[in-house]
Parts: sequence; structure tokens; C-alpha cells
Amino acid sequence: MRINPASAGVFCVNITKFKHNSIVSFDNPYLLLYNISVILKENISWRWCTLKKLTKDFIEAIDGIAYIVRPLIMGNEKHNNNIFKRFQEFGIDVFSVVSSEFDGYSKWNSETNKPEIYLDESVNDIDRQRFTLAHELGHIIIDFKWDPVNKEPMKYKNGQVLSINFRDKDKIEDTEDVTERIANEFAAAFLMPEDTVKEQIKDYSDDFEKVDAVVNFFRVSERASTNRLKVLGLING
Repeated sequence: MRINPASAGVFCVNITKFKHNSIVSFDNPYLLLYNISVILKENISWRWCTLKKLTKDFIEAIDGIAYIVRPLIMGNEKHNNNIFKRFQEFGIDVFSVVSSEFDGYSKWNSETNKPEIYLDESVNDIDRQRFTLAHELGHIIIDFKWDPVNKEPMKYKNGQVLSINFRDKDKIEDTEDVTERIANEFAAAFLMPEDTVKEQIKDYSDDFEKVDAVVNFFRVSERASTNRLKVLGLING
């Protein structure tokens, strides 16, 4: 199906009405993961496609992917203190670079058959680096369909850049690029699983206290915490 770019805005709104409930019964976690990612990818294959806001069904599908992927990498850990170490142990190589243009990017290494994520070390904000790390993972899995269960090789050239997270462009409430919004939503869901978020804020009624509780436990930025709580409907906004 080909869409005229002139109708992209209307198309993007319409395609977010799908439901993923019909595919949640798969016994194999990767079948569920793959089928959700296929649905997402089929609907966001056009890089010029823009969208002001992801719908609830779209968000639930993305969160479903993060729900499956997180324990594969993080095990039973509910916090994110060891996230960089866990990514390395899982088989995703993480490197530091210096750039004035981007927060991070991902590449495929055909010699090691591993994805690689590069983070800008000049960003003196470890919370931001955590989010960028999870953001790039979202691209690798959803956009490029890397199988995190079987870790099968992908057919990309050695060193091929998969995604670049440009600074001040791919922020969760700013960008209208659907693929970036999806990667941001994946990152938020991966770093801040709904059940654990609710567990951390159960003793608070004030929105500011809820935001602080999420920031302190998950080691994320105040901005990321606020956005996640709004998406989950746990604070006003």
C-alpha cells in the first residue's frame, strides 16, 4: 500500500486505531514481539509521516514490546542502576563518542553480529544517557526488527548506521516524526515499567512527589518522569 505524502497526516492518525489484543496470546515471546513490531513497522514505514500524538492503542502496543524486552536484558532488576552493564552482558555493545550534534546513534556490526550503541560522553547527564540508550534499543528492535530472544544476525553492512538521535530534535513531546515518538515511548516504557511506577508512587497523592519518586527510583530525568506519568494517567496534564 502506497500513500501520497500529501495525505500523510490523515493517514498517520487513522492507522493508530489498530488493536493489538488479537496477538497477545502467543506462547513464544518473540512471536508476540515480532508481530507487534510488524504491525507498527507496516504503519510507520514512511519517514515523512508525522503525528502530533500517539493514540492509546499505539502506546499500549509499544509498551507491550518494552514489557517483553526489559526482563530479557535487565532480569528481575526493577531499577536502572546497572543498565549499561546489563546491555553489555546481553550482547549489545555500548561505546562512548564525542559529538556536538547528537546524543547517540546505533550501528550494526556484521563481524560480531551484534548491534552497537554509541553515546555522547560530552553529555554530562547520566539520566539522559540512559534514555538515549533505551531510545536506540527501540529503533533496533522496532524499526530494524532485531530479535532480542534468539539474537539472529541482521542482513546489514558492517558498520551501517541504523539510527541517529539528534540533539534537541528527538525529544518526547517535541518531535512529530512517528518513528522517533515510538522510540521515545519505548524508552520510557522500558525504563519505567507501569507496574513498578505504580508501586513507587502508591504512597503519594501530590503530583510533584510522584514525579520525584519516579526520578529517584528509576534514575531518569524530571522531564522523562513527568511525561511517563502523564502517559499512564497517573498525574494531571
